[in-house]
Amino acid sequence: MEFGGRLLVPGWFRVYSGAMFTGKTREFINEFSRIGRCNIPYLAFKPTIDDRFPPTVIQSRGSIEQLQCRPIPSENPEQILDHITPDIMAVGIDEMQFFGDRLFPVIEYLRDKNIYVVGTALELNFRGEPFELASKLISYADDNPRSTGACTIEGCLFPGDRTQRFTNGQPSHYSEEVLRIDHGDEYFLRCRKHHVVPGKPKLYDIVFNG
Repeated sequence: MEFGGRLLVPGWFRVYSGAMFTGKTREFINEFSRIGRCNIPYLAFKPTIDDRFPPTVIQSRGSIEQLQCRPIPSENPEQILDHITPDIMAVGIDEMQFFGDRLFPVIEYLRDKNIYVVGTALELNFRGEPFELASKLISYADDNPRSTGACTIEGCLFPGDRTQRFTNGQPSHYSEEVLRIDHGDEYFLRCRKHHVVPGKPKLYDIVFNG
């Protein structure tokens, strides 16, 4: 089945991944806008831990485009299945890295029901280290459009692929908690060269000199 010039494959799993401010959520919303215009029945979900916007809205930062969704407790992704009806042909799951490993059987079930599954995932945390769940989901996906953007350091020409977090106006220390929503932090898109994490141990020091 085609929608908007793209093929909807039953049982297919696509993950839009990248750092913050790279447009992955915008692409996710645009895809489901096309699905909706083609009158393909779908549902979208997001974890309750993400409370930056109203609970029934998925929205890209700095964008007015929105997608209506249903909030699901981060620790119980299987509740997604409570909303699936026989007519549903596509399911969207935003911010998948905030769910636990219980998300895998949910996705597997949906795929076995020939439902097209699309998600977004933040690849790296503010420390520049992989979200374990995101890495697994990406390796499990049939398709992984990965986005980058422009590093926010003036004059830098390297692609931004890391999320820089600031606490009280300073780069967040490595020891700070990873999952933190609405804490007054600021976030910026940075390249590897300009991504600063005070206190972060060097992997080569640990391996070669540890």
